[in-house]
Amino acid sequence: MKDWLEYIDSKFANYEIRNLEKNFNSFYPSRFYKMDGIAISFEFDGTNILRKAECYSYKNDRNLDISSIVTAILDTTKPNNISFTQNSFDGAVGKDCRLVFNEENKIALDQFLLLPLKFGWTEKEYSYKDEVYKVTVESKDLNFVINPLTDSEINMPILGDRFGRKFESYIIDMFCNKKYIKHKTSTILPLCTPVNSF
Repeated sequence: MKDWLEYIDSKFANYEIRNLEKNFNSFYPSRFYKMDGIAISFEFDGTNILRKAECYSYKNDRNLDISSIVTAILDTTKPNNISFTQNSFDGAVGKDCRLVFNEENKIALDQFLLLPLKFGWTEKEYSYKDEVYKVTVESKDLNFVINPLTDSEINMPILGDRFGRKFESYIIDMFCNKKYIKHKTSTILPLCTPVNSF
């Protein structure tokens, strides 16, 4: 394999892909795969630097794909190179999400891809008076808690927004009437075995 594009294309060559988008823009080429309720996207800086890798669950409702509140991101500072964050337009980019194409980093990406390809995960959304205030994610030995921000808090962050959401979650969990707290659990199964594998 000569670069990330070729390596990632070969990874998914034997899967039944519902939707595949390939952008060959010379500055930021990308790959976007949708299959069996999981979307996986990759953005590159040229062909030898992976800028970001993400995956999230989605459901199809009347021919409209509705994505999950949370996204798994490649983060080399976390166990198994996996972290979860709130879904946003920009996603996660930065030095902890970038991988230069080499053998060591192929292993790092493969560890991240175990989440959608082998393990899957469980998302549990907690809502109070019909507003989601907390999402927990579990997979194998990984546990995450995300307190979703509003669109305006994501787009125009103010110091203290995240702390405010965590504090609000704590107050709801500790002091609010439990009959007003609802939760919805989604189990995201790993992708099916590749079509041509025996």
